Amino acid sequence: MYFSGFKCNQDIRSMARQTSGAALLALGLALAPQQSTAQDNLPSYYPSSYSDLIEAAKQEDGKLVIYSSYDQPRWNPVFEAFMERYPFVSSVKNLDMEGEQVYEKLRAESSRGIAGGDIVEIQPSVGALLRDQQDLILAYDSVEASQYNENIIEPYENGYQYTITPVIIGYNKAILPEDINSLSDLAKQIAEDTSGDLMVGVRDIKSAYAFTGYYSLLDARPELWDAFEVILPKSRPEGSSGSMLTKLQTGEYAATVYISSATMISAADKSSGLLGYTAPQDGTSFQGGAVSIASSTKRPATAKLFIDFMLSQDGQQAILEGGRTAIRKGLEPASGMVSFEEISQDLSDDAVVTVPYETITEADKEAFAVRWNSLRDQ
Repeated sequence: MYFSGFKCNQDIRSMARQTSGAALLALGLALAPQQSTAQDNLPSYYPSSYSDLIEAAKQEDGKLVIYSSYDQPRWNPVFEAFMERYPFVSSVKNLDMEGEQVYEKLRAESSRGIAGGDIVEIQPSVGALLRDQQDLILAYDSVEASQYNENIIEPYENGYQYTITPVIIGYNKAILPEDINSLSDLAKQIAEDTSGDLMVGVRDIKSAYAFTGYYSLLDARPELWDAFEVILPKSRPEGSSGSMLTKLQTGEYAATVYISSATMISAADKSSGLLGYTAPQDGTSFQGGAVSIASSTKRPATAKLFIDFMLSQDGQQAILEGGRTAIRKGLEPASGMVSFEEISQDLSDDAVVTVPYETITEADKEAFAVRWNSLRDQ
């Protein structure tokens, strides 16, 4: 799968060596007049005017509101690190909502001139819409973007990708004792089962998140339909990774397809060997997440600081520790989580399928759903 004209895995691996974020630690400190300015603490690639942005943020109300599809625990390490960097920011709140809701709320607030969310987290299907509706978001050239390959970091104008999350296979080793390394491996074990009792949890394609992931995977690797022809007749649709994990742990499901790596890896590590997981070597779907600044924000300077922080070395480390697949290289390992660099290094370039920030036509959606559901209904 090509992503903005380049293979994602190749782009990530070709990024320049990342500049350390250690020099950013004192950015938020209030300096006395006789001390050096905040500019003295910035990396060399920051412009001389960046200290003006910090001063402008200090004149705002010290708050920030984010609309995203991730819950508060995922964000807490990022918020805490950001406020430690900038002590004049006293409150950062996240409103948890689905990707489509984020977009609709952004549209509604913009049309009414309401300042609600300052930062919006955008999934690929919505990012395609914002490409043509730039009036909804604030133009900003992040200084940290220079440290990434441009085809990875800015999938749509004024949108910055900060995570690329793999959706993987989880399996119960008490039911499926043989290791699973691919979707084909799972299909083979299902086909060889003589009991007929094996059931598999799959993400419901009624979710735009799941639909775009499955569609992109099978569009890039159409030969994988052979595996799904075996898997889907033994499947039940699930609305979340959490529900899939619970049924995997109890043995109701022998395996789960398209389960979040953040959910599955942590659970497997704590399962005393009961659960296993794999990023399928014959095709792993990666879902990106990007952030933009709402054009209606009343805190533009603080929002810009936050965008830059999320992309910095320290910000990416906090994202990883919060349970999301950060994309910057050279991060320290985090318990129960892997970075994109770690999880993609064992996959071939062809096996990395990144969901593009593109719109799927209604005709293509309908054709895919018909084929998918016909297999499930067998």
